[in-house]
Amino acid sequence: MCTLREYRQGDEGMVFALLESALKRYGLSVNPEETDADIQDIDESYIRSGGAFKVLEDNGAVVGSYGLYTIDEKTCELRKMYLKAEYKGKGLGKKMMEDAFIVARSLGFSTMVLETNS
Repeated sequence: MCTLREYRQGDEGMVFALLESALKRYGLSVNPEETDADIQDIDESYIRSGGAFKVLEDNGAVVGSYGLYTIDEKTCELRKMYLKAEYKGKGLGKKMMEDAFIVARSLGFSTMVLETNS
């Protein structure tokens, strides 16, 4: 059974592995110095800046994630929303997206933006 929960210190390695696996499926690689620098310090990049980061956990393993990155007082960016391939098609992505909207509203954001690779 999968549980969506707040990111905790110690999750970084599993989040990085999830990111690496997801990007590899699309012929991309992790770039920790630039586009993926936010994963190096999730607390600083997301939590302390007024955003949020959640992971989807199954039996202690991180199988999905999403982050709400603060752009300004009213705007956040949905980032790092990934789901392991074997968990797709089960409504878990929808569950994460719905949760992201609820959390964004609770943090006072009225606009959510998305940037993605093609």
